[in-house]
Amino acid sequence: MKLMLALVLACTLAACGSQEIAAKQETAPQQAAICAEPMGISVEKLLLNIDAGLKGIGAPSAVQSKNIEENECGYQIVMMTDFGAIQVGTNPQQEVLRLSTATQLNSDLSNLFATIQTITAIDGTEKMGQTEIGNLLVKTIGDMAPEVKQSGNASKDFEYKGKYYSIMIEGNNLVMLVRKI
Repeated sequence: MKLMLALVLACTLAACGSQEIAAKQETAPQQAAICAEPMGISVEKLLLNIDAGLKGIGAPSAVQSKNIEENECGYQIVMMTDFGAIQVGTNPQQEVLRLSTATQLNSDLSNLFATIQTITAIDGTEKMGQTEIGNLLVKTIGDMAPEVKQSGNASKDFEYKGKYYSIMIEGNNLVMLVRKI
């Protein structure tokens, strides 16, 4: 349940983060939803990349449960796996608008690595340690460790090659999100 709440929080932040929020217009009865731009990959291709990437690092890739809900931007797909939750936001054409993951960190770091591998699947199937973004995500999370140790939580946002990344750690819960800028 905590992972689901963390994903909801991540998606809320993604909808608002680094985008200009349209000013409220008192006369308009409804405002149009602010949806992220497509990231240049279909849901089908992303899921194939996630599966291949997880298998490539020896992580479990089976989906335990899946839920699809329609929303103002298209669809939200939530999948529960052995390592945590994966949430994919799509438009009606099944183009990926955002990808987020949530997991509980464990002592052997397998959940962390599976989560990072899932986020790097936006760009392909290479092992996370063989990609610039995979190495950057590992470094960023490592840089967050002192703050997490001191206060119990930390968050970092950064832009990389046209994408916005957000990492949040609270206790042993980790949430990561990526969307196009």
